[in-house]
Amino acid sequence: MDNKFNNGTVKISNDIISIIAAEACMEVKGVESLITPQLEKVNIEKGVHKAVELEILDNAVNVVAHIEVNSDYNIKDVCYKVQKKIKENIGMMTGLVVINVDVVCEKISI
Repeated sequence: MDNKFNNGTVKISNDIISIIAAEACMEVKGVESLITPQLEKVNIEKGVHKAVELEILDNAVNVVAHIEVNSDYNIKDVCYKVQKKIKENIGMMTGLVVINVDVVCEKISI
């Protein structure tokens, strides 16, 4: 993603946007972990792109986040809060418009 200013350009790496989304997921109570579609837990420092997919369009982004939810929480509520948190954090930190956030509950922890 590029932003043009009078004195130059600011570029934000796709990896940074993925990390912002991943950290937003982990801020929501009830999210146990980030997880791949193959059910492998993901560490935010490594492999976050396996659990958070991005589609970057000009100054906008679509996000798909794969999570594991704690069974003590309502899945629908957790996923809604994750959507909201990802949209807020990416928008606030990057200025990108978040068009769509899909959250996939891949696993429930018991």
